[in-house]
Amino acid sequence: MRNTRYMLFKGFNIIIASAIASFCIFMILLIFGCTEGIQQNVYIAGYCEDNEGKRIPGYWKNGEWIGFTISDPYKNPYVYCLFVDNSDVYVGGYIVNASDVNEPGYWKNGEWHGLTPLESDKGAEVFSIYIAGSDLYASGFANNSDDIQTPGYWKNGSWVPLPPLVANQNALAKKIILDGNDVYVAGSVLNASDVVLPGYWKNGTWISLNPLDVNRNTYVNDLEIAGNDIYVGGYSKNSDDIDVPGYWKNGSWFEQEVLDVNENSYMFCLEIVGSDIYAGGYAINTSKEIIPGYWKNSVFNSLPSLDPTKGQFVLDVKNRNSDLYCVGYYISTSDIMVAGYWINGVWNELTNPYTDTNYHARAIVIK
Repeated sequence: MRNTRYMLFKGFNIIIASAIASFCIFMILLIFGCTEGIQQNVYIAGYCEDNEGKRIPGYWKNGEWIGFTISDPYKNPYVYCLFVDNSDVYVGGYIVNASDVNEPGYWKNGEWHGLTPLESDKGAEVFSIYIAGSDLYASGFANNSDDIQTPGYWKNGSWVPLPPLVANQNALAKKIILDGNDVYVAGSVLNASDVVLPGYWKNGTWISLNPLDVNRNTYVNDLEIAGNDIYVGGYSKNSDDIDVPGYWKNGSWFEQEVLDVNENSYMFCLEIVGSDIYAGGYAINTSKEIIPGYWKNSVFNSLPSLDPTKGQFVLDVKNRNSDLYCVGYYISTSDIMVAGYWINGVWNELTNPYTDTNYHARAIVIK
């Protein structure tokens, strides 16, 4: 009997130990991540032209096109940005209203939400959207009564102006992002000499960044925050009037590798993953061909060329679970704009619900 009790007790201990081990393995996978079998949704915002040449805004979810309905009198929408919050999909840009004025706003799950411009008869556009809790931020510009592009953002529909470098000079607010309670907005502003200068606003205060040449234009396209570091990406003209791609990290400029130092190169987006810094754009080589690609830690990586004589561009990059997505488009031999993305260097063409029409991919979110 004692041996029977011992065996039962021993067997019970084995079961408990096995259960504990299984639970520990589950927790380790949960904490440190086990991506195998986990479904990721890939959202890519853009537009397609219908067979009458009208732009239809929308997005692709896992390759399937979801187009938005444009009702009269609205027309000619344009898509700049994408944000996914739980099950809600936000696509930002503008739409032309009955008065032929660009009306700023965004689509939430396909429904248009117009934002109030500074002047009802002047244009405005949304370049970036960010959701923090129940608050929606949308950055861009609005033309004032003097037709000056005024930088700012809408918070829950209310306009928050950002100060330009010089009054009565154009300025643009591009990427918006929140870090805790701090609001950062990347931008480009004109100075009194009509030179475009780079920088960003932090809680409404303009912070200038140094261009390569103070007498030549510099453009900011993206801003990312990683820990205590602030990265601002774009391109700057040097003294030879060549556009040079790079980013500022905490105010210090980091120039990127190019294919030919005598040709222009452009950076449009940033992605920070651990200690690695990715950026997307394109470079022009010695044969004057446009080569799409990305920079990883400042080294340019060319992507397979689709037609270098026409044009091919990377507009957004995301790295998830060691897979690198580079979203953009190329111009075909028939002069048709074709949307798609490279994943780990392999081109994936997105579907176009229309026949032989332009379609364009602008931004990507992976959830």
